[in-house]
Amino acid sequence: MKNYLDRNREVIFLNKKQLVKLNHKERQDYLSTQERYNKFQIPLMTGMINHIENAHEFNRAQHKLDESYLIETYEEIINKNYSKIEKEEKKEAREERITVSEPSSSDLGARLKKLRQMYKDGVLSKVEFEKAKNKLLK
Repeated sequence: MKNYLDRNREVIFLNKKQLVKLNHKERQDYLSTQERYNKFQIPLMTGMINHIENAHEFNRAQHKLDESYLIETYEEIINKNYSKIEKEEKKEAREERITVSEPSSSDLGARLKKLRQMYKDGVLSKVEFEKAKNKLLK
């Protein structure tokens, strides 16, 4: 029999901010699963599972499914956060490239050419190109 303390993945519950990222149904499912998991986890870990009031409701297979569901949902939400952070970092890097790649000369034409080339190469979106162009023309 496998000891639940020896598992590779640890159950970490979503906080309030992370729960908001689930839709209403997903949030209800998550919270009811969390409640069911918590109800049996401590007695299971301490070996007292047969001595609790609702021991007849415990199902080892269901408990493992609940555990997997909680872990996978947490990882999915965390990965969504990382995706958002990566997008923001890419945007910042792109904006930084605009300023770094500007020619050192004060020639406005050369700067505009460089911006246009960056737009054609796909480094800049149309909105970013227009924004940078307007900044130069001011």
